[in-house]
Amino acid sequence: MSAETAPAVDAVAELALHWRQRDQVDFDLTKLKDTVHLWVYDLEQLDLVALSSRATKSELARAERIRDSGKRQLYLGGRVGLRYLLCRYSGLDDASLKIGYGDRGKPRLENTTASGEICFNYTLSKDKVLYSVTLDRQLGVDLETFPRRVSAERMSKSKLATAEQHAWAQLPEREKQNAMLSCWTRKEAYGKVTGVGIRYYLNQAVLFTALQQPWFQTTRVGMFETSNQANIPNLFEGVQIALPFNGVASLMYERSHVKESRLSILAGHLKL
Repeated sequence: MSAETAPAVDAVAELALHWRQRDQVDFDLTKLKDTVHLWVYDLEQLDLVALSSRATKSELARAERIRDSGKRQLYLGGRVGLRYLLCRYSGLDDASLKIGYGDRGKPRLENTTASGEICFNYTLSKDKVLYSVTLDRQLGVDLETFPRRVSAERMSKSKLATAEQHAWAQLPEREKQNAMLSCWTRKEAYGKVTGVGIRYYLNQAVLFTALQQPWFQTTRVGMFETSNQANIPNLFEGVQIALPFNGVASLMYERSHVKESRLSILAGHLKL
């Protein structure tokens, strides 16, 4: 296994995936039932001029308000890639797509299809974008690319539940930093699948205990008392994902019931 594809966090199990090329993935909506498609989009070779030529007027207007050129490129790349994927899955042209926002600000596709609702979520880190797409269930995905330094000890005291603190404390010191980033992707993915972001009690959602198992589950927990919980699912499943580059990521999705089978996951490299 090359250094590029080696697991970034030895202490935390990740689900190994075969990352296919774009033409090896079928965009047929009927094949998304009970399946999640993951896409990695690398912005390293694209510049702002190329991205700006493919962005909508509203996206360009928002991009102009982002002062940092790197963050502006990441925002435009994320949106351009998202609209490309939604066009491929829906069969609509770019001008017909209607991307709106739910009650809690989560992006959603307002167009309907005969196959069902196309649900998606995406995350950006440095020059990488990770998308998730499925039918008729909420998704959340989060990504952290390495190297990245965080105050792992401080985060463990404020962001982790007691059981998570215990699991994290048992790790060798050399692995704690990256393991905390793995945990953070789970916390972020949970916030995104519920639609509340990180506006919840992170230390009430227990997602990071059985570290040698990539899969994890939780009920809806940690919501602020003032949160509008209408239409937030009650049961979720998540998985830590092995990436084709140096970083960590987690996917979470809505489950309909406790005994439901896990969704299949298909992964691909996106090139426009």
